[in-house]
Amino acid sequence: MSLKLLIADDETLIREGLASLDWEHYGLNVVAACKNGEEAFEMVKRHHPDIILSDIRMPKRDGLWLAENVTAVFPEIKIVFITSYSDFEYAQKAIELGIAEYILKPIEDEPLFQTVCKLRDEILEEQHQKVEIAKFKSTVAESKHFLKSWFLNRFSNNEKKFEFFALHPENSYYAAIVVRFDSDEMSEVELDAFLKFEKIVYQLKDNKLKIIPFYDGNLFTFFFEFSKSKELLAMESALYTVSNQIKDYLDEYTDENYTIGIGFIQPGLTYINDCYETALSALNYSSYLGAKQIIYIKDFEPKNPASMQPTYNPELNTAYLNAIKAGNESDVEDIIDSIFNQSPLPPLDDLKRTVLELIIGISKAIAEAGEDPKILFNDTDVWSVVNKCEDHDALYQLIKGVSVVVSSRLSDMRNNKNAAVVAKVKQIVEDNYAETASLDNIATQIYLSPCYLSVIFSKETNMTFKDYLIQTRIRKAKELLENTNMKIYEVAKKVGYNDARYFSDLFRRITGKTPSQFRNE
Repeated sequence: MSLKLLIADDETLIREGLASLDWEHYGLNVVAACKNGEEAFEMVKRHHPDIILSDIRMPKRDGLWLAENVTAVFPEIKIVFITSYSDFEYAQKAIELGIAEYILKPIEDEPLFQTVCKLRDEILEEQHQKVEIAKFKSTVAESKHFLKSWFLNRFSNNEKKFEFFALHPENSYYAAIVVRFDSDEMSEVELDAFLKFEKIVYQLKDNKLKIIPFYDGNLFTFFFEFSKSKELLAMESALYTVSNQIKDYLDEYTDENYTIGIGFIQPGLTYINDCYETALSALNYSSYLGAKQIIYIKDFEPKNPASMQPTYNPELNTAYLNAIKAGNESDVEDIIDSIFNQSPLPPLDDLKRTVLELIIGISKAIAEAGEDPKILFNDTDVWSVVNKCEDHDALYQLIKGVSVVVSSRLSDMRNNKNAAVVAKVKQIVEDNYAETASLDNIATQIYLSPCYLSVIFSKETNMTFKDYLIQTRIRKAKELLENTNMKIYEVAKKVGYNDARYFSDLFRRITGKTPSQFRNE
């Protein structure tokens, strides 16, 4: 495939000379040879070239004017400036415009062909990529019907993939209808099953509803997006209409037994899995109503799971447990307050379930800290304690009191444990200061990581382990200098320093005196 080349130069000999080159050999076709930028831009609009070969300085409209207008309207066109004018400001302006190449006259054929062919290859690669991307998008679009698991996982993990399915979740309700065939083998040929699915999808297009259909063998799933401005009864009516359309088609074109389940209508994509799961739950009642029936889960389970969701989200729950474990009482109280300060406040029974889940999390945190979770309520049934709360305030005081006590207890436990660890480290240093008293060796002995040991040691002692070891060695060195006649190098070696000079410098830096001065005082 030939690419189109446009040439612009006010010098006739150069313009005609460039146009007469054997561009066809390189897969290029000269569509116009213009004498100024104004004429060239008109030809650009007419021919839409792939590459422009242009002088910078031309009468009426120069190459920079041409480049500015071309890049504004046709940013995909690549431009090469050819000029004998080597002024830096022109080159700088060309760079600002994103000009592909900038070469000087007099022009040699081979370098020119190399430059243009480089751009030609870039354009062909870009075109190839566009074709591949278009193929990929087409393949993905055709595969949407098989992406139910991907669809559900994206939204349950709060990933923003709305545009792929053209959803508008900011102000929408969602629902699901599932069609299950009783036989695992819907037909002898799997293609027949998918054709049934496609025909149903085609028929449902007349409903003017936002429908996202998925095929999964003997299970057809249809998700619906409704505007929140729509009344609940109107949404339910629309779901009944669709379900009856599906039923009419299946009754006419298949002999196989099926059940159509309608799930709860839910307020947002957060509950998209509930839409699906409640529609599946509706199928369980087929044994009661018989085959080839439409079952709305609300008729058998009036309580919508969305109204029974915990009054905190998973991230908030994680933050709460982290605050408990860290002993951060302020954060614990803030999180509890956010649960009980919702407007409107959830029903008392829902909050009781929330508090129970928090207490279960607290028990786990206590066990992980090495304590017996029974310290919370001894052997009393936790639910009975929670259930005794007769109003929101009593429930609030219960979980707040439990949280603060446990948070404080875990914090004290951790502090006591850290103090014990540091005391053990100090004893090891005291016994082995001249030999194996390195942070790594001690960490191995007490089964902690060196990093964690370093942090808690610094926190407890207000000094680094290295400084503590040095102070211990210098203290021991002072005792030897005062109470023995050992030579300086012997004292150095005794306290862990094989280099006497280094020991002396370190001793003087810590005490302000050399070892000899200290001994002679």
